[in-house]
Amino acid sequence: LLMLKSDLGNSSGQVGRNFACHPSMFVAAKYEKPVYPWRGALLGVYVDEFLLPEKGGFVLEAGGLGAVEMCLLHEPGTGKPFLQFMEEARYKSGIVTLIHDHNVGQIRWEKGRKVVDYKVSDQDFPAMLASIKASAQIHFAAGAEEVYVPSVEKLIIRHPDEIDEVLARLENQPQRLRLVSYHPQGSCRMGADPATTVVAPHGESHDVKGLYVVDASLLPTSIIVNPQVTVYAMATYIADQIIARRQEYFG
Repeated sequence: LLMLKSDLGNSSGQVGRNFACHPSMFVAAKYEKPVYPWRGALLGVYVDEFLLPEKGGFVLEAGGLGAVEMCLLHEPGTGKPFLQFMEEARYKSGIVTLIHDHNVGQIRWEKGRKVVDYKVSDQDFPAMLASIKASAQIHFAAGAEEVYVPSVEKLIIRHPDEIDEVLARLENQPQRLRLVSYHPQGSCRMGADPATTVVAPHGESHDVKGLYVVDASLLPTSIIVNPQVTVYAMATYIADQIIARRQEYFG
């Protein structure tokens, strides 16, 4: 947004484009015995079996939540159903899904406000379904009594044999799914071609000398995992590039 508002570094027309954001879901389940999801490391375990695109293109993380947050991500109902949901919160735990989404979004600055356009690609929806299915299978293998589908409609899976039947009711309609997003990236992509990218491989704008971008917007495509460590590494690399070129800027 800063570059768009400043009208800088956008000869390629790519600033704000190619936006990805790791659309994610929280697949919760109820267990026979208390599991206290708010205790211990909240993201202490992950599954990378499906990491590669040919394996599914998604990652699963053990997601601990408090009772209030869990209600926000699921449909507890009102009145007595809500009270029951809260009373049973200690028996519930969940799995966070992260998919390797395509860079289909765009960020714009229009009439003094930001506009973010993003819709889950039809290419990505099968991975979302597969991630819910894998999460449900893990829950049942761990002894869950029922699994809650992250949808606006209240969908509960009570047996492994019901997984495919229940998930077949879902369509690529984000407004009907309980989606969250954590990792915006890709809107100032890095590359050698000034016609298709915003910054050069050393992090400097193709158009404006001395203008560097150092965050997840540099990533040419989304990366399937949390980009935190990747951003640390890129920031260190680009800082080294600035130091190596300091004579160009400071004489």
